[in-house]
Amino acid sequence: MEKVIITGAAGFIGSHLSERLLSKNFYVIGFDNLSCSYPKSVYQNTLNLLRKYKNFYFQNGNILNQKTVSLLIKKQRPDFLIHCAAKTGVRESMISPFIYTKTNILGTQVLLEALRLYSSKTQTILLSSSSVYGKQDKFPLTEEMIPNPISPYGFSKYAMELLAQQYFGLFKIPIVIIRPFSIYGPRGRFDMAPFLVIKAAEVGRSFLKYGSDKNNQRDWTYIDDFVDGIIRIVENYPFHSFEVFNLGNEKPMGIDQFMSITKRLIKKYLNKELKVIQKPKRDFEMTSNYSSINKAKRILKYNPNINFKEGFEKLLQNYA
Repeated sequence: MEKVIITGAAGFIGSHLSERLLSKNFYVIGFDNLSCSYPKSVYQNTLNLLRKYKNFYFQNGNILNQKTVSLLIKKQRPDFLIHCAAKTGVRESMISPFIYTKTNILGTQVLLEALRLYSSKTQTILLSSSSVYGKQDKFPLTEEMIPNPISPYGFSKYAMELLAQQYFGLFKIPIVIIRPFSIYGPRGRFDMAPFLVIKAAEVGRSFLKYGSDKNNQRDWTYIDDFVDGIIRIVENYPFHSFEVFNLGNEKPMGIDQFMSITKRLIKKYLNKELKVIQKPKRDFEMTSNYSSINKAKRILKYNPNINFKEGFEKLLQNYA
């Protein structure tokens, strides 16, 4: 039974990934401080779901605590470490940038240093963000492009990538960087548009729509497709070098089309009307995060197949 440590295991991506690996008979050690994005009850429900598996172990801890992290790595010496824990969100990073630097950069170094000292052969997957691309002139976004982040969040994730590349170069820790593109689905982040539109309709509040199809496009990727990509890395990738992969859907959707689909489906499933207020696009948000996933298709055989309408329906069915 292969052993995997997943940081942020009680969060959105971490919990779905944990659940999939547990079902495949991996021994999963979840590590989370349960204090970032959700109410305690949400974390507890998620952990109750994961604890149904006998091959799951949970440890409450903070990735900034060097002693705790070092003891965990030294004791477990995992086959894989998948780092999902992070401070997320472009908008909030404009308000409190320091916590993003602290959590996303220093927290990653704490993990990498523990691996260097106690488990340098651990195959490591670090979740970055499509926000590292920032302002670009050409699309789709490819892994070869030079990142140009325009938010503190995007910068913190790019700095994390550079740090990881150094640890591979100097200490040969096998590392894969994943750049997720607008992941959504059940147990998803409350600060992202798919949940915000549902909540706005539910409480009768207007949803603030920023920009138009021309300057606000997102590559919405359903959580099951994204997890499939990670599983392909765990099961099939040789970890012989430092690599970066985009995991997106390769089908960017403008905000106007997003509103049209979500309005119709919210009315169908929740019998609620979604009111919208138009706002100008904000400078600190990317115009588009249209991904190229050719590299992941070629090397990982990654093949996302859930379109946004289908995925949003799954989210509504789970929400209701």
